[in-house]
Amino acid sequence: MRQFVMKYGKWVGIAVAVITFGLLAIPHFLRLGNAYYSGYEMIFRAKLMIDHNGDIFNYLANNGNYSVCVIGIIALVFTLLSGLSFLFDKNSSALDIIGGIMLLISSVIFLAMQGWAVICYKDPEFATNGILEIAYIIGALQLVAGALMTYKGFALLKEEKNNPKTVGYSYLKKNSK
Repeated sequence: MRQFVMKYGKWVGIAVAVITFGLLAIPHFLRLGNAYYSGYEMIFRAKLMIDHNGDIFNYLANNGNYSVCVIGIIALVFTLLSGLSFLFDKNSSALDIIGGIMLLISSVIFLAMQGWAVICYKDPEFATNGILEIAYIIGALQLVAGALMTYKGFALLKEEKNNPKTVGYSYLKKNSK
């Protein structure tokens, strides 16, 4: 398992970040009444609909407090930054640890999205309405990938400390030959 994480962990972390953004586009993230909405529509409160007069209105913004779900945007930013940190790491433990921790924080946000939706939408009917399984799938994928990448980062840090002769990339000092 350790060799798999050390060799392919970076690509697993990037794949989970990309899969997260793809899963958020599926319109089975939030249920309000008889309608299903995607994760992007839930987070940004944007669902443009046409009423019987032909006027365009934003359904989700009209049913609530007209604000976006800020915690969802934070989860999106952490997911994006973790994917970028995995993409640009240079055999160093710093970006793997930081990216793994950001992915873990994002996973906790997605796993607790039902509570955040209650705060964001202020709907007393969230016992029958609410967050569906897509949020929990995203949270579970991010939890596993974040734990693997944090493990990889600490394993690299241990190797750097135990074997100082290995040439690693340092963000603090210039490497000289």
